Amino acid sequence: MFNDYFTEQEPEHIWVATDKEDKPIGYVICNTDYIRYKQLMNQIYYPRLKQLSPEDIEFFESFLLALDKVVYNHPVHFHIDILPGHQRQGIGHKLLDALGKQLISEEFETMMLYASSRNSVGYHFYLKYGFKEIHDYQNDAVALAYYL
Repeated sequence: MFNDYFTEQEPEHIWVATDKEDKPIGYVICNTDYIRYKQLMNQIYYPRLKQLSPEDIEFFESFLLALDKVVYNHPVHFHIDILPGHQRQGIGHKLLDALGKQLISEEFETMMLYASSRNSVGYHFYLKYGFKEIHDYQNDAVALAYYL
């Protein structure tokens, strides 16, 4: 449900990693216009979410409020996910490299994400990749940006 926006509105900003059998093992998705993203999320995707998964409404609302604090300087935000059995093999790095090259060709200067915890494996991956903290949410969550 949270990915519907990306597959329907910005499929050109989706990268999928596959294994040797061509099965998906990870992806990175991003939007490049937060104002449009938020507008369509509220008009189209929020009602879907409310209908299909009302327990996720509070998370969704807090997520958008969190992004509001940083996106005007960093309008490109992304999500990345690699299956646990395929992590720490360079797949995330390759996905971010591909996304970064595309964003540079589209003349963007940064890409940003919301990390829910500094104690996560993902957080340490982002720092190693070169991301910098741009906002501290005071609940162990942070926004991180990578300067292309």
